[in-house]
Amino acid sequence: MFIKYNKIFYIIFILSFVIFCIGFIYVDLNSKSFIFISTLTGGIVSACILYIFIEIIPSNKKRKDTLEVLNKTICSILEAYFKPNMFQHEKSIKYVSLDFINSVEKIKEAQNDIRTFNVNYLQLKYPIETANSRYNDFQNLLILVNNISPNHSLLWLDLIEKIRLMSEEYNKFIENPNMELLGDLKQLDKYQDGNNKTYLMCCSLQIRVLEFFESVENWINENN
Repeated sequence: MFIKYNKIFYIIFILSFVIFCIGFIYVDLNSKSFIFISTLTGGIVSACILYIFIEIIPSNKKRKDTLEVLNKTICSILEAYFKPNMFQHEKSIKYVSLDFINSVEKIKEAQNDIRTFNVNYLQLKYPIETANSRYNDFQNLLILVNNISPNHSLLWLDLIEKIRLMSEEYNKFIENPNMELLGDLKQLDKYQDGNNKTYLMCCSLQIRVLEFFESVENWINENN
């Protein structure tokens, strides 16, 4: 919505400038028509230029900087999936890469892999651990999101809920899991055993990580 209004403003500015130039070229400089057109469009152009430097440029920079902070927080969890690292949950946010949130197609591909268990166990485990450590960060950042737009706030609240659910899984890791199942999660795609604790744990992790990726996709689409 913010970008939409900016585009409308720039269109008005360009049209006013074009009208001003046409009036300057084709209208008699001493005519009342020229005086009226030049005064009107000149005032609009001047106001637009002033507004661009005072309001739009600073607002765009603030919005860009805010989104970078938010995206880095999201990417701290995405990075735990795409580049599994046992210390990811301790990694400083300033060193997190933004590469993983630049392509919605990459997020969609990851969702397909998670649905079919075409992942390894660590790709489910480490995002859960990172979500547990970042839960408070997501909550505290809501105040920044509220300054962008109401729709961004709704999407961020949705992300917070997904992070909360992921965080709850952190304390549900079972002791002495079936290492044969964990060694090859692909077999779980057609595996069904409601009494197997390892299977149930992996299914729960799968659902929570998948839900997070779905919310991330919505977030990316809103900002593109």
